[in-house]
Amino acid sequence: MDGGRDQVRLVAGVLIAVPLLWLLLTEIGRVYGWPARFVFLIDFAAIAGFVFALALTYRLWRRRQD
Repeated sequence: MDGGRDQVRLVAGVLIAVPLLWLLLTEIGRVYGWPARFVFLIDFAAIAGFVFALALTYRLWRRRQD
Protein backbone atom coordinates (compact mmCIF):
# COMPACT_ATOMS: atom_id res chain seq x y z
CA MET A 1 0.00 0.00 0.00
CA ASP A 2 1.22 3.49 -0.72
CA GLY A 3 1.61 6.21 1.90
CA GLY A 4 -1.27 8.25 0.51
CA ARG A 5 -3.84 5.55 1.17
CA ASP A 6 -2.52 5.05 4.68
CA GLN A 7 -2.88 8.75 5.40
CA VAL A 8 -6.40 8.83 3.99
CA ARG A 9 -7.30 5.98 6.33
CA LEU A 10 -5.67 7.83 9.21
CA VAL A 11 -7.74 10.93 8.46
CA ALA A 12 -10.90 8.85 8.25
CA GLY A 13 -10.10 7.11 11.52
CA VAL A 14 -9.45 10.39 13.28
CA LEU A 15 -12.67 11.91 11.92
CA ILE A 16 -14.61 8.90 13.19
CA ALA A 17 -12.86 8.42 16.53
CA VAL A 18 -12.62 12.04 17.72
CA PRO A 19 -16.35 12.85 17.87
CA LEU A 20 -17.20 9.44 19.31
CA LEU A 21 -14.59 9.74 22.05
CA TRP A 22 -15.61 13.34 22.71
CA LEU A 23 -19.26 12.37 23.14
CA LEU A 24 -18.37 9.39 25.33
CA LEU A 25 -15.99 11.30 27.60
CA THR A 26 -18.34 14.28 27.85
CA GLU A 27 -21.19 12.01 28.92
CA ILE A 28 -18.99 10.18 31.43
CA GLY A 29 -17.92 13.54 32.82
CA ARG A 30 -21.53 14.63 33.16
CA VAL A 31 -22.55 11.42 34.93
CA TYR A 32 -19.64 11.51 37.37
CA GLY A 33 -19.71 15.27 37.86
CA TRP A 34 -16.22 16.03 36.60
CA PRO A 35 -15.07 19.63 37.10
CA ALA A 36 -15.42 22.00 34.17
CA ARG A 37 -11.64 22.15 33.67
CA PHE A 38 -11.57 18.45 32.72
CA VAL A 39 -14.45 18.92 30.32
CA PHE A 40 -12.62 21.85 28.70
CA LEU A 41 -9.51 19.66 28.43
CA ILE A 42 -11.58 17.06 26.58
CA ASP A 43 -12.95 19.78 24.30
CA PHE A 44 -9.48 21.08 23.51
CA ALA A 45 -8.24 17.57 22.79
CA ALA A 46 -11.13 17.11 20.33
CA ILE A 47 -10.28 20.41 18.65
CA ALA A 48 -6.65 19.30 18.38
CA GLY A 49 -7.77 16.05 16.75
CA PHE A 50 -9.83 17.94 14.19
CA VAL A 51 -6.97 20.35 13.47
CA PHE A 52 -4.66 17.35 12.99
CA ALA A 53 -7.12 15.80 10.51
CA LEU A 54 -7.46 19.13 8.71
CA ALA A 55 -3.67 19.49 8.43
CA LEU A 56 -3.32 15.96 7.08
CA THR A 57 -6.13 16.54 4.60
CA TYR A 58 -4.52 19.76 3.40
CA ARG A 59 -1.17 17.97 3.02
CA LEU A 60 -2.79 15.18 1.01
CA TRP A 61 -4.60 17.70 -1.18
CA ARG A 62 -1.38 19.64 -1.84
CA ARG A 63 0.45 16.40 -2.69
CA ARG A 64 -2.22 15.52 -5.27
CA GLN A 65 -1.91 18.96 -6.86
CA ASP A 66 1.75 18.31 -7.73
